Parts: sequence; structure tokens; C-alpha cells
Amino acid sequence: MKLLPPLLLIALLLAIWEASCRLLHVPTYFLPPPSAVALALVQRAPVLFASALQTFWMAIQALIVSTVLGVTAAQAFRRKFRGSGVVFYLIVLGMMVPGVLVGLGMALVANTLGIDRHWWGTAFVLHVVYTFPFAFLVMLAIFNRFDPSMEEASWSLGVTPARTFRKVTFPLIFPGVLSAMLFAFTLSYDEFSRTLFASGRDLTLPLAIYGTFSVEVHPNVFAFGVLTTLFSFALLGTYAALMTLSVRRAKRVAIQEEA
Repeated sequence: MKLLPPLLLIALLLAIWEASCRLLHVPTYFLPPPSAVALALVQRAPVLFASALQTFWMAIQALIVSTVLGVTAAQAFRRKFRGSGVVFYLIVLGMMVPGVLVGLGMALVANTLGIDRHWWGTAFVLHVVYTFPFAFLVMLAIFNRFDPSMEEASWSLGVTPARTFRKVTFPLIFPGVLSAMLFAFTLSYDEFSRTLFASGRDLTLPLAIYGTFSVEVHPNVFAFGVLTTLFSFALLGTYAALMTLSVRRAKRVAIQEEA
């Protein structure tokens, strides 16, 4: 019953949207009515949903790999080591080089070596190269504010470094890990220039929308624009919920320690 008022409000807004477009003769390319959006989704659903699924899975994989690499690299940079400056600039080079140059270079190397270009191969590698520096910089900022005395207290009690990281360090840096994951996912999800050269015949959602838009301004472009916007809000809502739970957990731990 609690969901009934929001659903009725959404239905009313859709009816007003449909009636306004019909009565005012609003151009379809400017603001398509809901019926045109639904029809476009049905007509182009197989291609666009397949590309959206590929984009989603590639973004998830880039999220996992980039976050793990970012946390590991930032953990290593907590102490100075020989050549740290060179390694730092090599890492951030992936976000500084234009995507067109990186994508074209990957395409030339793949063609020279006879490697087939796919979204799960060459395109995925470029996505990790691009998203990894962002995750690394986020975690580097988190570790710069991290108090190492908590880890030292755990080690003094005989706890192994691996268990200390799992039980002490990771819960404290978890908000930063969430931020790094969000960066990696969103950057990979809408990446265009690197994917254009490195994905071969495979289509991701940005490439599929670009291919549709370059031929004609079809309502399915706006339909998937609406769906992508809703998905972005859902992603931000999930991020906010996880961040809230993390903050509440940290407060409970702090209260227990004071008690």
C-alpha cells in the first residue's frame, strides 16, 4: 500500500506527458511521448539490451580489477621505496594520455600481432588502464589520512598483517573503497573513445547509441537516455546507502571502544 501513491503519481505524470506531446504536437526528436519511447524500446531492444549487458559486465570487471589494484598500489605507496616517483607517474599516465591515442595504439598493436579485438579483451584492458589511476588516487588520499597506530596496536597483540588488514584496516578505508568503485564503474560504463578502437565488432551501449544517433534521431536514443539516468540515480542511491551503513558501523565501533 505504501507504493500505491508513488505509482499513481508516476502514472499521472506519464499521462500528462503523453497528452501534452499529442496536443501540442511536440517534435519527436525534441521530446518523444512515452508511447514512442516504449515502442522504440521494443523495436531496438535486442541490440541495445545486448550492448547494455556487455557494457555492464565490462564495467563490473573493470570495477573489481581497478579497485583491487588501486588499494594494493596505494597500500604499497604508504612507504617510500626506490623508484616510487617513476611508478607513480606511470600509473597516472593512463588517465593523462588522450583516449583516442590509446585506443588507436591498441588497435594497431592488436592488428600487428593478429589479436582479435573484443570488449572482454583489448577493450577491457584499456578500461582498466584508464580507471585504475582514479581508484589509485582516491585510495592514496584515504591512506594519507589513515592513522597507522591502529595497525601497530593490532600487530603488537600478535595479529598477522593479513588479519589486521581484514579486521582493522579495511573497515576503516571502506568508504574510500566505495568511492574508488564508483569512479571505476562510471568511467568504464560510459567510455567511448577507447572502446571505439579496441572493441572490434562488439558494441557497448555508448557505441550502440552513437550508431543509432548517427543514422537518424530515433526515440530509442531518448528512451535509453531515460533508462541510463534512472540507473545512475539507482547507483547513487546504492552508494549512499552503503556509505550510510559504513558510517553507522564506524560510529558503533567508536562507541564500543569508548565504553
